[in-house]
Amino acid sequence: MRLTLKKEITTTNEVIEMIEHLKMEDDELKSFLLNTLPVVMEDVIDPDMDPNKPEIYVNNLFCNRLGDFKRRYIITITNNGISALLLGIRKDDYLHILTVGVKKDFRRNQYGEELLKFCMNDMINESISKVVLNTHSDNVPALNLYKKMGFIIIEE
Repeated sequence: MRLTLKKEITTTNEVIEMIEHLKMEDDELKSFLLNTLPVVMEDVIDPDMDPNKPEIYVNNLFCNRLGDFKRRYIITITNNGISALLLGIRKDDYLHILTVGVKKDFRRNQYGEELLKFCMNDMINESISKVVLNTHSDNVPALNLYKKMGFIIIEE
């Protein structure tokens, strides 16, 4: 079952320094996503993406089926290559996070939490006070992280 969660952002947090904004465009970005998503989403239950078929998800992104991709927000953690990625689309008054993925070897090292903290700091700086995301109800690790971070379920 697909769950929608929301968090009102009120304060900034300290974050690790390995996080960067992804500044790629067009074919370079498409190639990056096609190669990176299967790695950071391996064995993850995601309501929008099959890690074995990232081309469908990436095509949906570039065709604006998941929101205006020109308003994208992408950050990564680099540790001997890309270790984690957060991808979202800015809406009028909130950010819709579409993907949070961490390479299997780096899970349980708080990379997902750090990406979310960094993202929320950026949104506060952009005067956006809400973040919304979807997860599968069977994705217990993600659900636990989001609840720990203060997200609440708004739709089942």
